[in-house]
Amino acid sequence: MLYAWIQCNSERVGFDVVDRRIEKKKVKWMAIERDLIRVDPETGEEIKIMNRKTIAKYFAYLVE
Repeated sequence: MLYAWIQCNSERVGFDVVDRRIEKKKVKWMAIERDLIRVDPETGEEIKIMNRKTIAKYFAYLVE
Protein backbone atom coordinates (compact mmCIF):
# COMPACT_ATOMS: atom_id res chain seq x y z
CA MET A 1 0.00 0.00 0.00
CA LEU A 2 2.82 2.39 0.82
CA TYR A 3 4.55 1.70 -2.48
CA ALA A 4 1.29 2.41 -4.31
CA TRP A 5 0.91 5.70 -2.40
CA ILE A 6 4.45 6.70 -3.39
CA GLN A 7 3.78 5.86 -7.04
CA CYS A 8 0.59 7.95 -7.04
CA ASN A 9 2.26 10.94 -5.38
CA SER A 10 5.55 10.92 -7.27
CA GLU A 11 6.44 12.46 -10.60
CA ARG A 12 8.86 11.64 -13.38
CA VAL A 13 12.30 13.21 -13.21
CA GLY A 14 12.32 13.98 -16.92
CA PHE A 15 10.37 13.48 -20.10
CA ASP A 16 12.40 10.52 -21.43
CA VAL A 17 13.51 9.24 -18.01
CA VAL A 18 11.90 6.33 -16.17
CA ASP A 19 13.09 7.51 -12.72
CA ARG A 20 10.57 9.07 -10.36
CA ARG A 21 10.85 11.42 -7.38
CA ILE A 22 8.64 12.66 -4.60
CA GLU A 23 8.87 16.04 -2.94
CA LYS A 24 10.22 15.89 0.60
CA LYS A 25 7.40 18.07 1.90
CA LYS A 26 4.84 15.43 0.80
CA VAL A 27 6.45 12.72 2.94
CA LYS A 28 4.73 13.29 6.29
CA TRP A 29 3.81 10.18 8.24
CA MET A 30 0.52 11.58 9.57
CA ALA A 31 -0.58 12.76 6.11
CA ILE A 32 0.21 9.38 4.58
CA GLU A 33 -1.65 7.67 7.42
CA ARG A 34 -4.74 9.83 6.70
CA ASP A 35 -4.53 8.91 3.00
CA LEU A 36 -4.47 5.21 3.86
CA ILE A 37 -7.62 5.25 6.04
CA ARG A 38 -10.54 3.32 4.56
CA VAL A 39 -14.20 3.39 5.59
CA ASP A 40 -15.98 0.09 6.13
CA PRO A 41 -19.10 0.24 3.91
CA GLU A 42 -21.17 -1.91 6.27
CA THR A 43 -20.41 -0.25 9.61
CA GLY A 44 -19.08 3.14 8.54
CA GLU A 45 -16.02 2.71 10.77
CA GLU A 46 -12.66 4.10 9.72
CA ILE A 47 -10.01 1.40 9.30
CA LYS A 48 -6.32 2.30 9.36
CA ILE A 49 -4.41 0.29 6.82
CA MET A 50 -1.06 1.31 8.39
CA ASN A 51 -0.18 3.54 11.30
CA ARG A 52 2.50 6.22 11.09
CA LYS A 53 5.20 4.15 12.83
CA THR A 54 4.72 1.28 10.40
CA ILE A 55 4.77 3.71 7.49
CA ALA A 56 8.09 5.17 8.70
CA LYS A 57 9.58 1.68 9.06
CA TYR A 58 8.48 0.50 5.62
CA PHE A 59 9.54 3.78 4.01
CA ALA A 60 13.05 3.27 5.42
CA TYR A 61 13.09 -0.25 3.91
CA LEU A 62 12.10 1.16 0.51
CA VAL A 63 14.79 3.84 0.68
CA GLU A 64 17.44 1.18 1.35
